[in-house]
Amino acid sequence: MFEQNTKVNESYNPDTDEFNWKLFHYTLYHAIPFLAVCLFALVFMDKFFIKELDDDTIYQGKQSTQVTRPIKPVVPVTVPQINNKVNLKEMKMKTLVDTIWCENRKSKKSMELVMSVIYTRAKTKDLDGYYEKAVKPYQFSCLNDKETILAQVRSAQDDLRYTEAKEIVNRYVHQNAKPIIEAEFYYAPKKVKKPSYLKDKALVLRYEGHDFYSSSSNVKDKLAKL
Repeated sequence: MFEQNTKVNESYNPDTDEFNWKLFHYTLYHAIPFLAVCLFALVFMDKFFIKELDDDTIYQGKQSTQVTRPIKPVVPVTVPQINNKVNLKEMKMKTLVDTIWCENRKSKKSMELVMSVIYTRAKTKDLDGYYEKAVKPYQFSCLNDKETILAQVRSAQDDLRYTEAKEIVNRYVHQNAKPIIEAEFYYAPKKVKKPSYLKDKALVLRYEGHDFYSSSSNVKDKLAKL
């Protein structure tokens, strides 16, 4: 009978045996070069053999299928109806109409007097010049409360006075109409106290509850009659 081998294979027991530093060093010595070779192989293959994929290319084996996606149109973000030159002009015209209408709409003549003041104040006698003076802060009291004015204007689109205001603005912008009075300031004496800045100004007209003043030396002490 064969002799039974009673020799027990020895194994490392971390609880009882000391750490085998020689085996650790031996393994580490051979493992580092192997890892370096693997890393080099991965870099080499990625650079020369693996074709870069993008989102629009699908690879199936050796063939590639190019997927053409529809191009979405670019919709510009614009200020509503303002970037267009025509709409911008219409907006400025409407602002002038709203201004003279809401300032003094007792009659067509009273609205044209307001337009005459805007004309006299404007540096340039055109739409841009008139509009610049009309929207200047604290120049016209009716524009101070915009919500109320907008509500009134919406209800007066077909009003006779509003139609007349459109005609007045159109004449001054497109037909180079001249002002019916040379005045830069006016106020309603029955509603407000006389402003201090009018002390050295000449009163040139009193019409339908408004006093009109001018700073021009050519019109001093000459009260106009309409």
